[in-house]
Amino acid sequence: MHLETDNLTFPAVQGVLQAFHRRLTAQQAFDFAQVLPSVLRALFVADWTAEATALRPHHSLTLPNCV
Repeated sequence: MHLETDNLTFPAVQGVLQAFHRRLTAQQAFDFAQVLPSVLRALFVADWTAEATALRPHHSLTLPNCV
């Protein structure tokens, strides 16, 4: 992208990850996040509004109001 600073790069990367995330199911997003480096994973799952219990519906002890 040849951006001059990290301050320009950060929102560009965040925007791409958010747009991609919106097009995935909860399971697809979970699987994709598992292969990302930690910083990109944090950006990818930031402000995630999907229900946490949807990821493991038969084994989750997560309360419905956790997200």
